[in-house]
Amino acid sequence: MTTDSVQSLVEHRRQTGAGRLDECWDGVWHLTDPSATHQRLAGQIYRIHAEAVEDAGRGSVWISINVTDRAVGWLDNHRCPDGAVILAGNRGHWIGERQAAYLGGPDLVVEILSPGDETPQKLPFYAALGVREVLIIDPETRRPQLLRLVSGAFHAVWNTLRSEVTGLEYAATGAGLEIRQPATGRTWTL
Repeated sequence: MTTDSVQSLVEHRRQTGAGRLDECWDGVWHLTDPSATHQRLAGQIYRIHAEAVEDAGRGSVWISINVTDRAVGWLDNHRCPDGAVILAGNRGHWIGERQAAYLGGPDLVVEILSPGDETPQKLPFYAALGVREVLIIDPETRRPQLLRLVSGAFHAVWNTLRSEVTGLEYAATGAGLEIRQPATGRTWTL
């Protein structure tokens, strides 16, 4: 495919809504088509994060935002995590018309795995932006993985997967993904 035809395809996907989750990694487009299960799980996690963070006045919660490392030409290098938490006091900021992209790292990003998933390749980008935590969910098994930024690199959190950002605990149980809020004792099962 020529550069013009790729740009035409990307533009068509954006206009029709099919490409709203596409990403561009240093000028190379990565086209995505998340399944209904993928999107449903992202929405359920968003609702729980919104209750724990937004409703408590601690920050904002997002689904599928554009995250970038540059103010000019952000479209040429951005990732679109399945969710994000931005706490009050975060040093990043919105850029572009209608706040099209977030410049800097959210405090937490959510990545829901898909066939052919590239989440591991996104980690250096997220680390460079200063994303504090990455929550990765396998939609088939509902198994969570929580990574925390330590000295510029992500490391797996072991034993109790408790987020320093959301204050929530994540675990795989026989019933599915369990998310627990220790402060209130509330538990959700997805």
